[in-house]
Amino acid sequence: RLFETNNRANPVAMFRHNILITYRNFLRYKSSFLINLVGLSTGLACTLLIYLWVADELSVDKFHQKDDQLYQVLRNVQHPDGIKTGESTPPRLGEALVEDMPEVEYAVAVNPFIDWYSGEGIVAYEDKHVKAKGIFASKDYFNVFSFDLIQGDKDQVLADKNGVVISETLAKKLFAATDNIIGKTFDFNHRMRFEGPLHISGVFKDIPANSTYQFDIVFNFKKLFEGDRYADQWNAGSAETYLVLKKGTSIDEFNKKITGYLFSKNPENNVTLFVSRYSDKYLHGHFENGVQSGGRIEYVWLFSMIAMFILAIAFAAIGVTMRFRLTGSRIG
Repeated sequence: RLFETNNRANPVAMFRHNILITYRNFLRYKSSFLINLVGLSTGLACTLLIYLWVADELSVDKFHQKDDQLYQVLRNVQHPDGIKTGESTPPRLGEALVEDMPEVEYAVAVNPFIDWYSGEGIVAYEDKHVKAKGIFASKDYFNVFSFDLIQGDKDQVLADKNGVVISETLAKKLFAATDNIIGKTFDFNHRMRFEGPLHISGVFKDIPANSTYQFDIVFNFKKLFEGDRYADQWNAGSAETYLVLKKGTSIDEFNKKITGYLFSKNPENNVTLFVSRYSDKYLHGHFENGVQSGGRIEYVWLFSMIAMFILAIAFAAIGVTMRFRLTGSRIG
């Protein structure tokens, strides 16, 4: 035991030794050392930025509490050059599906000011005029989508045709507050004219940045019919229809049930229906010949591969730096 040696290295001493070697190599080979250091730092920074972007893309529309039950009704129409997939559906479709399909828990018709309804309007209250964007939605909108209400009951805020729900930011711009404003009336100046005064029935928290749709006001869907008398017909396409399906529902079986549903409402209709998960819309929203075939997810995969490639280069740079350091230490 007298000749035994303690081979356990002192971590502090090893760290100091490595720092000293690195410093000596830096003094001896400044250019090469700096090139490796800058390359490594840049590669790691680029990888981090791409990671943050990818994480943000993957989070879009995933925040809804009923995400795994939330679906959009899409339509397929046969054309000479193939099947075309679209989002427009009759406004009556949602309510009819609730009545006829036991799998449907909630349904909502939404019109995000598409086509000729598009464009922002001006909210006028006393001497204040604020630009704002609105959507039309049927009564169960806040039961389907998880946009939190600060004021108002989600079952009642869209019960009145002239009742509207405004965002927290818009409420502060108009009234400098979000409480005690229920019932206040205002005008909305838009190329689509609204009949009668509008009154505030609720206030919702500002829409998260990772939501596909961004808006300041939710109007009762029935207000849309005042400007377009044909929008309520079964052959109209003035709504996007979203469903909350009951847990355990087989999507394949449900799609079989609703495929020809519109034929029973309008025999002249040549549209077939199916549902697609709402949170897949942002990344998987491209269809070819009636079949989902990509979308923004392709960019996510592309940039993820680029990040992995950059990360590999960064690690290679670490290897070069380590080899450079070891070689320098032997010479020294």
